[in-house]
Amino acid sequence: MSGSKREYPLDKLLAECRETSAAIQHLPGPLSERLDKLIDQIRTQGQIPRWEFVSALILAAPSDPASSIEILKRFREATVRDAVLGTPEDEKVLVLETHRPGRRLRNNE
Repeated sequence: MSGSKREYPLDKLLAECRETSAAIQHLPGPLSERLDKLIDQIRTQGQIPRWEFVSALILAAPSDPASSIEILKRFREATVRDAVLGTPEDEKVLVLETHRPGRRLRNNE
């Protein structure tokens, strides 16, 4: 591991401090789909990149360890059904489209 350091001015916008290695590639499939749907629900004009929405969620996460542990516990006990937005309760299987790596295109793009 390299001993190099990165410096960030404390008043610099977080959106301008992106790490080149930061990616959202290991999300469970149902959570990746949920992320896309949550972004679609709030999109009004222009693009909302996945990294930007996830960054906002991380910033809003509680800073106290007890709350973070509860969130992690909830994730570890969650089922696919817990992640799905808008699926009827009588469904037994979630079928998702396969996405290639990279920016997600929407129907209106």
